[in-house]
Amino acid sequence: MKSTQIQEVAAGSTPASRKSDLFCPTCGHRAPTEGDWVVTERSVEGDRRRAYGCPTCGRTLVVQPVFEQSVPA
Repeated sequence: MKSTQIQEVAAGSTPASRKSDLFCPTCGHRAPTEGDWVVTERSVEGDRRRAYGCPTCGRTLVVQPVFEQSVPA
């Protein structure tokens, strides 16, 4: 018979965040990358960039390049 281990989260603590969670160091807002972040696209010196902003305090957290998807031949 297999035994199952269950980990309980202590009262008042939060479970471990996922790798895809973003965290705002200014206000503490936390959500998955596909969550409620304010996402805008910009053009910087001819390159498209996607920026993730905090919906609570407005801080820009991440600006990353947007890569074109290749079309299969």
